[in-house]
Amino acid sequence: MENALMPYVKNEGIFSCPSDNIRRDDCTGPTGIGFPISYSWTHYQSGQWADTATFGVCAYYATEDSRPLAVIGRPAETIVLYELWTTVSYSRHMAWWRWDNTNIANPSWPDAPNSFAFNWCGSGDARMTIGAHQQRTNFGFADGHVKGMPRRAIMYWPWDATAVQQLRRNLIHWDERFKGN
Repeated sequence: MENALMPYVKNEGIFSCPSDNIRRDDCTGPTGIGFPISYSWTHYQSGQWADTATFGVCAYYATEDSRPLAVIGRPAETIVLYELWTTVSYSRHMAWWRWDNTNIANPSWPDAPNSFAFNWCGSGDARMTIGAHQQRTNFGFADGHVKGMPRRAIMYWPWDATAVQQLRRNLIHWDERFKGN
């Protein structure tokens, strides 16, 4: 996705939050990463997970298309971009993405500067956190505006089959039916 934007960008620094202190690594050393990317796209994938996990806007797999603007209900209330600071998000590879969008609002996930570890180049060497600035995360919306919000306020929790059935509020979901209660 960021490759599509590069012809219009004069400064690659806009892809990096100044507060993002997670070290990037491509397992060959930090010199090969290009520039760090502090933002991630919301993930869309049709099928059995479309309402419970992969209800974002941007397709990752070549077998899918991203949601076109014409089908996004209430673009001013639909998040397409958020802060995700992780070891594996850099320009030479790609902006990292969360397969499961519900993790973004999961209260057990750490806010920056706290992070959790996972295996990347070695045992427990990678870090990930949701970016935070005084308990708020920056979210980019489909209409082009950005807003700092507590990440736990972007969707009903827990986001599960019951929340889907009850059409609970979800600012990541592209479908207008989820913009109400």
